[in-house]
Amino acid sequence: MNPGTIPVQLTYSSGANVYPSWTGDGSGILYSRQRLDVTDGSYCLSRLPAAGGTEQDVWCGPTFADQESTTVAEVAAASADGRLAFVRSQSGVGAETPDRSGLYLGLYGNPDAASEILPFPANAPGVPVHDALSELRWLDAAHLLYLAEVRRLQAPCQFCELDTLRTGVAVVRVTLTDSTPTLAMIPGTDSASSYALVGTDSVYFTRDGQSAIYRTLLSGGVVDVAYDFGPGRIARGVQAEGGRCWVIVDGQVTFSTDSGSGATFQRDNGGDLHVITLGTGADTVVQPAPPSLSYTTLWFRRPLLSPAGTGIAMEGRPVTLVNHYAGDVLISVDTLIGRTGEIWRYDVH
Repeated sequence: MNPGTIPVQLTYSSGANVYPSWTGDGSGILYSRQRLDVTDGSYCLSRLPAAGGTEQDVWCGPTFADQESTTVAEVAAASADGRLAFVRSQSGVGAETPDRSGLYLGLYGNPDAASEILPFPANAPGVPVHDALSELRWLDAAHLLYLAEVRRLQAPCQFCELDTLRTGVAVVRVTLTDSTPTLAMIPGTDSASSYALVGTDSVYFTRDGQSAIYRTLLSGGVVDVAYDFGPGRIARGVQAEGGRCWVIVDGQVTFSTDSGSGATFQRDNGGDLHVITLGTGADTVVQPAPPSLSYTTLWFRRPLLSPAGTGIAMEGRPVTLVNHYAGDVLISVDTLIGRTGEIWRYDVH
């Protein structure tokens, strides 16, 4: 079985393109695009045709705030009936964390009129406190599902700039009401780092720092292991459909505990995309690019399966392996990862 084609690059930009998702009918890919026309670090919500082409900005925030604050639109979910849910954050230029952030809901054709339905930080009885989310999707007209995350600041080295790391804490269901939405954690998904919904009730998920793909039900029940990559490996970014799972493994990812605060965080710079056939246990690594490209390989993050299950949108980051020699002896290998990612599409067979 051929698990798919070679991934295709859809965006070409000197800025970052992150958090891809699909429109409700699967005809387009939504993503968060770094603005290059301003210097404040703002991000627009943009759209591309699923086959690639000219991007269209869906929402870039109020123009009067462009030079006074940083406005970020990201993690969007478009419904089949024309609604749009997305995360909007605003902060002072150069701030390390948002002054205000929340989940907004409006119409796809008029996101300026969207209303905040869930301010961050958010929590509810039985739901971990969280100040970010990803993998937002519609369950039905009255429910959303997302991966709840916490932001933590951490420097990769003593003199490095601080990075904002987002670590998953649970899969959460939102019930939309006329007043305040209600939140409920999907039982057994504590420490989830990604999830996939199969049908109307099956949930596959991964956990921070762990090597297994787990499964359970939206309605609750037994949590069991669908597949395990073995000791020393970290699985994340799982998607599932038709007896197969697509999941990111290896690459550059660490899970650790801060010695001062005791907080845990996962740093993920991407990894290889694997296709697992659950019935046989077959494991195929997707070959990311032909060898003629200038970099050694690609590492992927944040894959998301299309509504029809025929394609995966994901972030791709170029990786170059540089060998260092003393004479003829190889002494070390540096891994150079592109700081900005692009949006890639992988067609599933």
